[in-house]
Amino acid sequence: MGSDSVARSSLEEAIHHCRKSPDEVWVASPFFDKDDSALKLTAQLCKLMARGSDSGRRICFCLPVARSEEGTEAFRLAAPKAIYSTPEKYQAKVSIEMLPAIDEDKNPRPWHAKMVALLGESYSALMAGSSNFTCAGMGIGQRRNAEANLLTIVQYEDHGRLTGQLEAMWLKMEKVPNPEEAEWLGGRPEEEEAEGTIPQRLHRAFLSATYRSGDDRRIILRLNPEETPDAWEILSCGRDVIGLFNGSRWIEMGRPSEVTSPWEPAQPPDKLLVKWDGLEAFLPINVEDSRLLPPPERLEKMSADDMLFILAASDPSAAFRAWAKNQRPSDVFDEELDSATAPDLDPLRRYDLGTTFLHRVRRRARILAQLRANLQRPVWSRQALQWRLRGLIGVEALANRLVKEFEIARDAPGEFLLTLADFLMVLREVDYQTEEGALQKDDFESVYRPFLKGLSASLNAKVGGCTDGLAEDLLGFWNRVVEQCRK
Repeated sequence: MGSDSVARSSLEEAIHHCRKSPDEVWVASPFFDKDDSALKLTAQLCKLMARGSDSGRRICFCLPVARSEEGTEAFRLAAPKAIYSTPEKYQAKVSIEMLPAIDEDKNPRPWHAKMVALLGESYSALMAGSSNFTCAGMGIGQRRNAEANLLTIVQYEDHGRLTGQLEAMWLKMEKVPNPEEAEWLGGRPEEEEAEGTIPQRLHRAFLSATYRSGDDRRIILRLNPEETPDAWEILSCGRDVIGLFNGSRWIEMGRPSEVTSPWEPAQPPDKLLVKWDGLEAFLPINVEDSRLLPPPERLEKMSADDMLFILAASDPSAAFRAWAKNQRPSDVFDEELDSATAPDLDPLRRYDLGTTFLHRVRRRARILAQLRANLQRPVWSRQALQWRLRGLIGVEALANRLVKEFEIARDAPGEFLLTLADFLMVLREVDYQTEEGALQKDDFESVYRPFLKGLSASLNAKVGGCTDGLAEDLLGFWNRVVEQCRK
């Protein structure tokens, strides 16, 4: 659905974010509509694709297939023939491939993943989630399912690696040689397997679970008293199994439509398990305000220089994965991925004779310059900008980690304060560069400048209690930098 007042289908929303219509589309789905609805959805897909491209429109449908008899070339296709015949009316070439008989992880059950790949002249995109290729699943027509999908878009770049990595997510599948001669079985209705899924009764009785973070941590359950059974129990599953609520307490309270349970651990529950009538199913848990969530325990061990290196890397994901494997990001430094060498901002470390103060300053300036370049890159929405600034590994998290290390510094607090001043100066010098389809500069500035003003004030307040013994000229320099950031 679109974020504005006009509702869009999942396909329209995906292409809207790609900013250009695709030339080629791959669809993998275990369920399809019957002929009339399948025709409508396939026609809609064709209309959304690019027109007049040199290579023409190309569509590949990956669907459940069975051979009619062992050793024969005949196939039985679990989909309506409309998905094969309709694209011809829109000058699109169609191919049919077979979904694997079992999931890639060798789980002995039919293929259940739903994916749509979109390929354009300048990008490759993959939408994966819960939407089958049906009108209801894709949000076309009056009856629309509530679905969750994740869209990943990678722009083509010379010598770029991300495009190949994204397209490698699509399994290689066997092509059906003569689809027109196959037996088309028609669409199968969307239905969940009876075993291992959340029954519809769960949705009717247990409406939602919300985690409230912060100082007053608790879990809020919304129930439908008319559908909720008398005997039930909700457990938190993680390192420990914790009983949260049960039907007996609920009945004693008068069967309210909302109940709360205090939550003592700092981290939210991994998942909630509902048990009733000998059945059990997982209940999704929402977060009321994600900004109040504590960082994962492992991130608490990340040093400021490791966090800075990740934020400054031209491929932050690769740098983070290196750190997550218990390596310093600099241990897997790649000149093709990163334009800066790893910094070492911790003056408490042991240095060899070649690692002088001047050398550290030069390396620090280089990595901070790359951080500024990354912050100047186009961003596609205010939400993405907020994550870049306030995410778990974002500018605010790095600032807090730097000031924390300054507070505990003993041997060289002056060098730490210089690092903080350089950091704020780099943030102040950010000159955002937009492009077509990205967040415009005025919108960027309306978010970024108030953020920088608040961040500088917060850092100054924290630094104020740790300045005893520092040189007056250094403190004067720090104050001037803070004042410039407040303007």
